[in-house]
Amino acid sequence: MNLVLLVIIFITAAFPLVFLTLPSELNLSVLQYFAKLSGLVATVLMVWQLLLGFRKFGVIFSKNLASLIQIHRILGRLAGVLVLTHTVFIIAYVYLQFNRNLLILDFESDRGRNILLGYLAFILIQVIIVTSAAIRKNISFRIWQNIHYLTYLIVPASIIHGIGLGSTIRANDALGIYWFALGITIVALLSFRLLHRLNIIKSAYKVIKINQLTQDTTEIILNSTSTKISPKPGQYIYLQKGLWGEAHPFTVSLFDKSTKNIHVTIKALGPMSTRLQKVSQGDTIYVDGPYGNFTNEVYREKGSDPASNRPIVLIAGGVGITPFIQIVNDLNSGLLTKQVYFFNGNKTEQDILFREDLKKLTNKDNAKLINVLSEQKDYSGETGFITLELLKKYLGADLTKYEFFTCGPPIMMKLVKDYLTGAQVPKSQQHFESFSE
Repeated sequence: MNLVLLVIIFITAAFPLVFLTLPSELNLSVLQYFAKLSGLVATVLMVWQLLLGFRKFGVIFSKNLASLIQIHRILGRLAGVLVLTHTVFIIAYVYLQFNRNLLILDFESDRGRNILLGYLAFILIQVIIVTSAAIRKNISFRIWQNIHYLTYLIVPASIIHGIGLGSTIRANDALGIYWFALGITIVALLSFRLLHRLNIIKSAYKVIKINQLTQDTTEIILNSTSTKISPKPGQYIYLQKGLWGEAHPFTVSLFDKSTKNIHVTIKALGPMSTRLQKVSQGDTIYVDGPYGNFTNEVYREKGSDPASNRPIVLIAGGVGITPFIQIVNDLNSGLLTKQVYFFNGNKTEQDILFREDLKKLTNKDNAKLINVLSEQKDYSGETGFITLELLKKYLGADLTKYEFFTCGPPIMMKLVKDYLTGAQVPKSQQHFESFSE
């Protein structure tokens, strides 16, 4: 689906170029040509970037939001370079051709105001690029997110700038209609985005039960009397408390198909997760989703394709067990018949979540549970951390025969990825789901 999306983006970005005439000589018209080219393509790419930045739209193309975010970032960088190219080339062309300095603005004329819109878009894009790349690690997520909302000003400003000053747009009816369609798309998106922010198109759920699993981990059970969602194993949802609360993703640890109850396991990792742990029975939580396709391969039916017959290896660290609980339940019920090895890392036995569900796996011929404790030296099982040597101890020397699914703290995820890559496990057989505050 990502390939289809990239092809569509390429076609829509290249379409305006049909209306440009290639310069016949190497003169100032070359500057004008590339100024127009970069401006037209940059605007289309920014429209796509805005669209893909809204997850409700992105899932039309892919349930894997991580890949869409990557495309979103690449489009942003390309658009930033093209906007810079457009600005430099058009200033140079107008100055050399007409001896007019576009840096001196005439605020009294429509032309001057349209040029100002272009400069506004240019400045805002540079601010976003700097905060998203150069200093991203030095600012909080909340500040970065608020700055990122400037995109909602950049794209409309660029479209209006193009209509007001783009001679090629005004001279070609087809391109004019196309440009107008881009504007309508943005208006529709912003309207839909507002409805989404006001929770009008989200599902309202009530907290019906709260279970304290460990000292810092809570299970919240939700149900809705109206619109209900049906998340698949391994998918996640965005939870938002209150009308203006911040939405944050959490994995659905269990979905009861009979009651439609949604179970979410929350560990206190930061301000958002700590606040959600303090909800009370009867509180309203707005739910957006489900998203993701993390464990799809686990449920792929066995067949002639070797990939569908590989044994499954689950690797969890702490609360990273949550995407795998539905798999554990399906193993216990007999719904899942594939061979599954489950490496579950925690500090102590008291930190192991869903212990009763995990204990039942010991009675299953097609399941092997390996608990690994890092801070309980008197534990009779595996101690320390999940290492390459430990994986090979239970799986054998050849790890390429397995399909791996890992969820846990960032450092653990990196180590496991290094282990698997070093063991020649193809990237297509490595699946990761990160969690953060």
